[in-house]
Amino acid sequence: MKLPVVLTDRRFVAGMVLVVSALLGLYAFRADASGAPVLAAARDIAAGHVIGPDDLAEVTVKVDGALPRSLVPATARNSVEGQVALRHLPAGQLVQAGDSGPSGPARREVSVPVGPDHVPSGRISAGDRVDVLATYGDGAAVRTVVVARAVEVVGVDATTSLLGGDEGGPLSAVTVATDTRTASLLVFAGRSAKVDVVKALGDSDGGGEVGYDDLGASPGTGR
Repeated sequence: MKLPVVLTDRRFVAGMVLVVSALLGLYAFRADASGAPVLAAARDIAAGHVIGPDDLAEVTVKVDGALPRSLVPATARNSVEGQVALRHLPAGQLVQAGDSGPSGPARREVSVPVGPDHVPSGRISAGDRVDVLATYGDGAAVRTVVVARAVEVVGVDATTSLLGGDEGGPLSAVTVATDTRTASLLVFAGRSAKVDVVKALGDSDGGGEVGYDDLGASPGTGR
């Protein structure tokens, strides 16, 4: 018995190949396009603004492996809403850890001019806590007071001048974030006194104003 010969249409085979290839390509595209939902600024958010529900949007980003720790996942929305924006966030910018903090009194950023010999050499950077001291007066009337205690550094300008130099060297600017009243005190000190920045390495001992009497010496005697 002679079996029938089945002839396969080459066009049919080519069509099936195209269909299968398209399906595989669609699957690969979907797999590549998948990502993690994260938070972004839905509109411009000013520094100091209390973040509300309408300020945040959810966007999907493609990631290789785990989500970078710097990005805030969409599931953390409740922990961001109600916090204060610590810096300006343009519309569309991805929200990162450290862009917001607990709400409270409004903060101000103020730059404190300080001579290169009056700040720990090369050891002040953003995130540090510092005390700012101001020395007023002359001779026996000279007094040093703590103007700000354990304020957060948010920036340092003219870093090279922090490496040392004489009294007449270039000024550095240490920018700190603090409350409104302390910001005013820092501006006044910067314009009317000699300012020193002291790096805070632990809890404060509550020290206050000091002068010659506290040193047990008389002007010019050294005793």
